[in-house]
Amino acid sequence: MKKNILVLLSMGLLLFLQGCNFANPMNYFKSADSSRLEETSEEATEEETSKSSNSSVINTNETSATSEGETTESTEAEVNTESSLLVYSIGNAVNTESNSLTLEDKNYSVNYANYDISNANALETADLIKIETAINENLASNNYVIVVTSTQTCEELSYFLNLTLSSENKIAVISTEILDNKYALVDSDITNYLGQLTTSELSGNILTAKIGDSLENVSTNPVSNENKIDITDLKDLSYVSIVYDYLGNDGSILEKAISNSDGIILVTTNKSGEVSETASEIINSNYSGVPVIIVSANENTDLSNYHTPTQSRILLSLALAKGANMDEIKDYFTTY
Repeated sequence: MKKNILVLLSMGLLLFLQGCNFANPMNYFKSADSSRLEETSEEATEEETSKSSNSSVINTNETSATSEGETTESTEAEVNTESSLLVYSIGNAVNTESNSLTLEDKNYSVNYANYDISNANALETADLIKIETAINENLASNNYVIVVTSTQTCEELSYFLNLTLSSENKIAVISTEILDNKYALVDSDITNYLGQLTTSELSGNILTAKIGDSLENVSTNPVSNENKIDITDLKDLSYVSIVYDYLGNDGSILEKAISNSDGIILVTTNKSGEVSETASEIINSNYSGVPVIIVSANENTDLSNYHTPTQSRILLSLALAKGANMDEIKDYFTTY
């Protein structure tokens, strides 16, 4: 029986819809990249491209979208303070133990908590949910939160929190290197990012930066608290693969991914979102029910709601885990 493939271009949407059922969530995760250290040791698709005889294919580049681990207890500083800051590290500890700091004549207690995982670079999608839950539980007793994670996992974690974590105050997700089993984050870094959190006029409540850089919104479309996605009943996300299209692609990797995944992010290297003839034939003739989201690797600044390939994977994984059908998946990519 014909099911549907969804090809979604993350810069705009051209959608061919019908309902389809999805597999149960599976584990998967990986990504990203960046670096720094010193201190204390000193992507308007052509319509014919996105058009498909297969109603489960979505192309999203054409128009602007419309809008292993447990957590340890926080250690409170025994000082007379007005506000508190939580430094929440993933896997490794940070290279500081200061229990308080002063910023603009205001005292802050500094509390520490850690997500216990042996390899901070090997987070799985289930870990994202556990981390979000742990941070959310700590918000009641801390005014601000700085999350410290590895450069390899920062984009996935920060974007997931952007989609799911509600907070009245802004939260920073900082990526840094790990040296001698500790994050290269020191007292001056904490003071710097707390200062940016308390004065930031950015619209998002989840901000991110590579250590040493200024905080910025996680995505082109920061999610307001009212639009956060409820993950209360989720234990894991669905298994979504990223496949890159290119000239001369024989399609074998795409075919295999469709057979083994709940969803596909198909990445093209041009801003129009045009895919190769081979990839087009595969997604138009495959009726396995697997949604395919077409994403340009190159950001189109004319579009207001661009998703990177990594962001698209997280969003599709979350939508499928929530049981979204094709119409609802389209709504996810226009709303978020």
